[in-house]
Order: sequence, then C-alpha cells, then structure tokens
Amino acid sequence: MPLESAHGARVVAERRALGCCTLAARVPPRRAPLGAPIAQRRRVNHASHPHFHRRPRRAHVRHAQEDARPESSLAKLGAAFTLSELVSATRGEATHIAACGAMNEPFPESEDVSGTICTDTRTLEEGQWFLALRGERFDGHEYVGDAVAKGACGIIVDEEGLEAAADALRADGREALAVVVRDTLGALQGLARAARGRFGGPVVGITGSCGKTTTARMVTAALGGAGPGRVHCTRGNLNNHIGVPLTLLAAPRDARYLVVEMGMNHTGELRELSDICHPTVRVVTKIAAVHVEGCGGDVAGVARAKRELFEQGSPSDAYVTDATGPWADFLLAAVPPGSTTTLFAAPPAGVDADSAAPTSRALSSSVAVSRDGTIRTDVALQYQHWSGTVSLPGLGAHLAPAAACAIAVAVGALGIAPDDAARNITQHFAPEAMRMQLCALRGGRCVLLDDAYNSNPTSATAALETLRSLPDAALRSGRLSRRVAVLGPMVELGPLERAAHEAVVDYALGIEPTWLEGFGSGAAPGAGARDAAAPVAVDVVVLVGRQYVDVFRGVQGEVCGGVWAEAFEGGTPAARVTPAGVVVVWCEDVGAAEGGLVRLLEGGGLDGAAVLVKLTRGYSAFSPRSCT
Repeated sequence: MPLESAHGARVVAERRALGCCTLAARVPPRRAPLGAPIAQRRRVNHASHPHFHRRPRRAHVRHAQEDARPESSLAKLGAAFTLSELVSATRGEATHIAACGAMNEPFPESEDVSGTICTDTRTLEEGQWFLALRGERFDGHEYVGDAVAKGACGIIVDEEGLEAAADALRADGREALAVVVRDTLGALQGLARAARGRFGGPVVGITGSCGKTTTARMVTAALGGAGPGRVHCTRGNLNNHIGVPLTLLAAPRDARYLVVEMGMNHTGELRELSDICHPTVRVVTKIAAVHVEGCGGDVAGVARAKRELFEQGSPSDAYVTDATGPWADFLLAAVPPGSTTTLFAAPPAGVDADSAAPTSRALSSSVAVSRDGTIRTDVALQYQHWSGTVSLPGLGAHLAPAAACAIAVAVGALGIAPDDAARNITQHFAPEAMRMQLCALRGGRCVLLDDAYNSNPTSATAALETLRSLPDAALRSGRLSRRVAVLGPMVELGPLERAAHEAVVDYALGIEPTWLEGFGSGAAPGAGARDAAAPVAVDVVVLVGRQYVDVFRGVQGEVCGGVWAEAFEGGTPAARVTPAGVVVVWCEDVGAAEGGLVRLLEGGGLDGAAVLVKLTRGYSAFSPRSCT
C-alpha cells in the first residue's frame, strides 16, 4: 500500500530492496518469556528466517491521508483513532506482528494508520481496527486471522491472546499492527470514553425498568429523527457494558445529539455506564419489578440501582423522570440542587412527585383505524402553557408516557420549541420490532399483537390492557369475537418470581388484582394504597413455561377439551375453563405454544381473534411471525 509521506515511502523502498516483509523490523535474534515487554517477545533475525525471501504480502493498514472514500462515508463509521490515540485511550502497548510470527516495535509510518473500531468480523470493513472481545460463549481472538484477511488496519488483543494471534497470522503468512492491552473490554470502554470526550453536543442517557427503547426512539424523533447531521441513537439492544461503548463509538462525526439507552441487571452497572457516556440529560422512565434478582431481591433495590444515573450527575446536567408512582420523590432527592428538572406523566395516573418542576403531561390517547387497516394512536399533550397532539403509528399503553417524556426532554431539557418537537414526533417516530407490532393474518381475519421482545409484570399488564382496548376495526373482516393472550415467563425476578406470575395471570383473568405499584418487600411508603389499573378479562390465556406450572394448577375451573386442549401440547390436564368462561392453557415450552398457534391458525380456529404474544427475548427461538 503506498504511503503518503516521503519518509514512509523511502523506508518501504529500502525494505523491499532487502527482500524483507514490508513492515518487518531489522532486529537481532532474541526470544523472551511471555511476561517480558512486548518489544522483547519473539524477536528474530529475519535475514536468516525461512520466510525472508517470501514475496511481501499486502500490509493490512489504512492511512487517514489516503482513504479514497468521501468524508461523509467515513463519518457514518464513527470515531476514528490513530495508533497513538488508541494506545493512549486503552493504556496499551503497540507492536508489529510479522508474517513469520515475530513481534517487533511498530515503525514510524504506523502513526499514519487511522481507523474506526469493530468487534465483529462479520461486519468489519477494510481499514477498521478489530478489537477482540472475550465472552462466556465466544472469544474474538479466534477471529484475528479473519479480521486481518478482511483488511483490518490493526488488531487490539489482550496479553493472553497475543501469542495465539501471532500463531494465526504466521499460519496465514500475514502481518498486522497490534495493540496489546490487559483487558479488551476495558479497552473498548476506554475508547468509548475518548469518543465521548470528542463530542460536544447534548447526550441524553435513558434508563428505566420498562419503556427505555420506545422512549429513546420517541426522544430521537422529537429531536429531528435519526440521520446524518441529526441524532445518533442506540441501535437494537446495545444498552449494556458492551453496547453503550459501541453506541458511542458508532456516533457519526456530524451528529448533533446522542441518545443512549442504558440498561442494567445489577446494582452498580448504571454508575459504570454513566462514567463512560457522561449524559448531559439524564432520564429515568419508570421503576418496576425488573432485574430484581441482581438488585437485592426487591423493587427498592431496583429503585436504588436506577437512581445511580442521577447520583452520578452534576448541577449542569438536566434531569427528567416519571412524576407518577411511589418512587418519584426518591429519585428526585438525588438531583443536585440548582439543576434543571422536568417531569412527565400519563393518564390515568396523577402526579405523585412533591415537586414544582414543570411537567409534560399526556392528557389522553385514542386509537384510530384507517380504511386500509393502519392503526394510529393520537396522544394529547400539555407542557406548561402549550398543548398539542402527536399521531403515532401502532398502539399500546406505553406510547402516551413515552410521548410525554420525549416532550419533557426536547422542550424542558433541551429548549426545542414544543410545536417543532410534536411535529418531529409525528413525522419521525416508528415503533421497534416486537413491541406491540400489529400483523394481519389470514387476510385480516386474525390480528397478531407481537410484543415478544421482553416481558415483566408492568409491561405484561400494560400489554393486556392494550389487548382489551383493541378496537373491533382492527379486524378487517367483522368484529373481534375473542381475545387471546400468550404469556411467556418473566425472568430475573428473584424471590418475587411466583407472586409476579400469579399477579399477571390474575390480571388477565379479571380476578381482583394482587399486583401493586411497589410490589414485594422493600415497597415504597404508601405503595400498597393504590391498586393497579382495572383488571382485564380475556377469552383465552396461554401460559408458557415452568414458571406458570403452579399458577395453572391453582386456576379455579373445570378441565376442558375441544380445540384448545387438542392444539396445545404440554401438561396434563392441558386446559381448564374458569367459572367466568375463560380458557386457560399451559404449555411446557415455547415450541409447544408456537405449534398450537399455527395449528389453530391453519384450521381457522383463530378467525375473529386478536392474539397477544408477550414473551421474553432470548427465552427461546419463538417467532410470532412464523404463525403468518
């Protein structure tokens, strides 16, 4: 690869004249133990090595000065790092691995190397640094050879993986520039901190027990939508200790705003994520019984873990949180005095926070079905003296609080004109996959509500309420005659697991609810004084997984046969009917549930029905779309 600098060109010419590999070092033969400095490892005399006379292979490096792609294309790739910047951010040590496996000091022209960061060889583009992460079920060091073969400008490996990387390159006869670090995850996070330090615009960090992704998409829309020169938002589920750094590193250089979703499953995680991305606007959507297992076993532990996002902030940051529920004041107590604070609230709940902060309110929401079957939800909003309406694709009880939160962030925290923010939401918001997505089956004779991304007690009851309120017009051929709820297991609930599953089933069956806002031990003061929303009655409930075994056994009702007992496999008896006429089915696993739905659908057993599929992502390979 030609080098722009005269010095680099001269060095390459000299080495080619000697017959050396393009970037091979001329050093005396030497070998040192693994614990020795990198520069002392595997040094050999290349003139006496059998690979000395091999035709030089192409050096897999890219220089910032010579990249032929336009700057707009480079900007899409995110933050680029030179070798010295990468070494500084990761506290690593640079070396060059020759085709013969020798490790030597990198050459001066290596400083011209610049590239963005990639951790997956399947998506790696020529000229990127490949960072080899380790996980419980994978090791990126096994793919170093693939990365170099695809044109990586260099590799980032840990000390343990360095020798294996050198062996892989020697086997392929390839060479690479390498940065060796103690821990590649720590290196990734260090690079993310460096990328964050370069960004001068607002960074919105969003956490909460539920509603994070929808709220992040709504905030992104309110700020003008994702795209070049606008907003960079978390993609997919990249919201943990790996995903947040990847989000920061992928931010285009011309982005005006960053919207970062921040998840957690244990105490202390949000403190670490906050230290990496330093949000200037800090948002907590809702506190609920999610990831209880890693937070001390109760909802109070979850609230303490979520509060870390506020505790890590400074007076110059803005703070946004839900004004409803028993945890509002607990969260607000962590806000530094003098900070900008904005609240949001959605019906039917009232404002519980003891605060005079301005509040963005969702006053009401209504569902409209167009002639072509498209469903939209109109949400009426109010912020101080402004009022307006946003029209959102899809439906669901989660849309109103997300819209109210988006107005609180865009208008209250960032100073966007409310009319502009509302118009942006209507124009740019699109729901994520598997979050209350509607799918018409059998020519519109059945409606599928795909909410299979995740499930917890709060989101499950909200989904059931949405199912109950689904208008008949959603079914393109006649009126809805039945509502079917497929409820999968809810995980990481610790000691609350059984009670939480019982409460959700009671809600579905129309039994007096046992679910409370501050459910379980550690509930906030006064939490037991307010029950959940009105119970929801459906016609059929399909319970999936071992978590529902005891719940199913406790259902009051007669064993029933017919199509429901025949369609679903798993459990004896497989189906019961309650005194209120609700059919309850238990399936051993998601495969049985999927098979039963397909059989019923193909036989016309679901004609006239709306089917809610509420599962937890990653629990199995179930895909509601397979029922189409």
